[in-house]
Amino acid sequence: MKQTRQWVPLQSSSTARMAHSLLGKESPYIWLGDSFEKIIGSEELDLSVPYLQSVPFLGMVTILEYLEGMQDSQAINALRERVEWKYALHLPAVHAGIEQRALCQFRQQIVCSAETAQQFAGFVGRFQREKGVMFFGMQLDGKSVCLRVCQHNRLGKVIAAFTQTLTSLAYVDPAWLLRSSLPYWYTRYSSPKDSSEYSPLWKEEMQAVGQDIAYLLQKMEVDPPAGDIFPEAETLRLTFADQFLTDHGADNTISVRPFCSLCRAAQLGFVTDER
Repeated sequence: MKQTRQWVPLQSSSTARMAHSLLGKESPYIWLGDSFEKIIGSEELDLSVPYLQSVPFLGMVTILEYLEGMQDSQAINALRERVEWKYALHLPAVHAGIEQRALCQFRQQIVCSAETAQQFAGFVGRFQREKGVMFFGMQLDGKSVCLRVCQHNRLGKVIAAFTQTLTSLAYVDPAWLLRSSLPYWYTRYSSPKDSSEYSPLWKEEMQAVGQDIAYLLQKMEVDPPAGDIFPEAETLRLTFADQFLTDHGADNTISVRPFCSLCRAAQLGFVTDER
């Protein structure tokens, strides 16, 4: 444990003062910050990897992201802004955080590297043995955590690409959007989706958004809007190609790709549970 103690940053006095004042000693985040070295362990620790790029740090961010039903962008903001996350992860009160892509890249490492997957699974197991389940109320396993976080981000990505295109259309050619949009789009996309928990119907929700995207792209091709929305439309096309398959021989049937091009999760056998 001595090596772990030297490698994990010491708890910032300012972070500790704010956390204990705001959260109270019964907070699960206080427990997590105080137990972090035990959860990390030392048998699999690679001390040559910087703390902010390590399996323990990125693994704990991924677990918290899962427990709070977040997307990567929200987790990055939590690292910068929320004192409970800073205390749990031994970060200073003023911290720039990490790049958002680091979280997706970490999940890719879990998928593509048996060693990283084993380390993450061991980390999740120690989190649970150190009373993580009692404090956070969830049974976890490494594969499910990685899969659900990936799925949640995929759904958020396609919804964001679609709504950004709708917003651009409303600005450059509102009459085109009015005559081309489907009646339920306003209620489905007008307010942010509640992200407090992961949807049990992820595949169905992805499928529904994919069908809306396919419809809109076809409309724009057949009857182009008057204004220039090339950046948003191109992003939408690329997102659609990355996340969905089109069977051109079966009435252009849309299906959700089991995994996007960035997360080759089938290598871990996730294909047995797409939902």
